[in-house]
Amino acid sequence: MKKKYITVREWIKNYEAGKYDDPSFDVQCSAGWYDWFCPDSQLLPKLKKLAKLITRIEDDFILDNYTLTFYNIYPLDYPLYDQIFFDPINRKKIKTGSFVVNCDHPYKSKHAYEISTERSDWKITFKCNDIDEVLDTIHQLTPDYGLLGMIV
Repeated sequence: MKKKYITVREWIKNYEAGKYDDPSFDVQCSAGWYDWFCPDSQLLPKLKKLAKLITRIEDDFILDNYTLTFYNIYPLDYPLYDQIFFDPINRKKIKTGSFVVNCDHPYKSKHAYEISTERSDWKITFKCNDIDEVLDTIHQLTPDYGLLGMIV
């Protein structure tokens, strides 16, 4: 199934309209799941948990210039955790603006969330236990990406 890229704003609109409420494989793939190791039956509950963060994003730059992909990461020697990958829709416009939010106490972390950015060579740049702090950090990325040469 070929992935259709939609903005975060469109994703939120679809989610709130119930377009991703069906647990079927095709619907969950259209919601953004790309790679996972958990049973398919866990994708919808995981999506609902991730949506608690995504639906609270208010920054227009992120809402209108990024797309979402979801991963369920399996590090072999640690429990599974989920990842939200934010990727610019237009790579010609935003060259190095991808970032990732790892959720559910990612690999050997004492924190519930971690953020890493493409610009930091994917090193963890932020850790916290609170969704509000994650949202604040995402919001802080916007002027940095938008005003410091990330947009050409």
